[in-house]
Amino acid sequence: MARLDLKSYNIKVSRGLWKKYGDKRVIDTPITEIGFAGIAVGAAFNYINKCSKHPDWDPPLHVVAKTEFIKFRIWAGHANLYTDILGNIQLDNNISIKNIPSSSKFIILNENISNADFEVYTDGSRIEDETGFAVCIFQENNNIENHLYKLKSHNSIFQAELAAIHCAANWAASKNVSINIHTDSLSSIAAIKSASARSSFVNNIKQDLVKIKHLVGLSWVKAHVGIQGNELADQQAKLATTTGVDTIIPAPRSYVKRLLNKLMIKEWNNYWRQYNSTSGARVREYLEHTPLCVSVGRWAMQIIIPLAARSPKNFI
Repeated sequence: MARLDLKSYNIKVSRGLWKKYGDKRVIDTPITEIGFAGIAVGAAFNYINKCSKHPDWDPPLHVVAKTEFIKFRIWAGHANLYTDILGNIQLDNNISIKNIPSSSKFIILNENISNADFEVYTDGSRIEDETGFAVCIFQENNNIENHLYKLKSHNSIFQAELAAIHCAANWAASKNVSINIHTDSLSSIAAIKSASARSSFVNNIKQDLVKIKHLVGLSWVKAHVGIQGNELADQQAKLATTTGVDTIIPAPRSYVKRLLNKLMIKEWNNYWRQYNSTSGARVREYLEHTPLCVSVGRWAMQIIIPLAARSPKNFI
């Protein structure tokens, strides 16, 4: 029976695992689909949330190549050619940072401005594909203003967190007052500090912060530990996903990846249904769709267990 040599076989999902964990935890097995299925079902019944990986359960090369080509064309500035996929959504894009002055690349904001006029707490939220953010303004420990904004479903929580910081900074600039911004998003602070960020969305925020860095302090606070301002910002951000003022920011790269992944699966399914070999027809009796690598629990419940019910002799 054929075997995989995990010590040298170059499957991306298992690459380096043997070197890291050794023979006791990474076990080389024969290539037997029914064996993998049995292990998966057993794991599922014992509530072990793992993923069974089979080297042949990958999209056909021509489907992957087409998807990667479209992705390249979109990020090369030809998104207008794929409105049937993207619609008319404005996309964030990567920019060249060679000519950006060092002062705009390396942003150092004070964590705390002494005797600031206001303390501001920001937060972003995403609930059931709805995204929003909130800016909660405090003066002398009293909440005096809240600003709630609703983003589009394609915007990410990361973008919401950054947009909230940007909104707070713009509010300070419009009032010409000093503020301390408190966020529970370490990734947003890291993006602002990063000298290698190429996102146009991120760099626009950085440029605005540079102009008013004498007015703005920026610090991280731990979420859900009872800090009044942070708890209020969290509640208001959740509310913003449904009642916030509509605002538009570019869609992130992750949105394009999700769309193209759906396109790839759709094309793979079309190829799967049109595959006219005898084995293809036989497998389609049990698997109407492509055998995606999914969490074992869901896979067992949706595919393996119904299959066993229909053909119990295959699992004896």
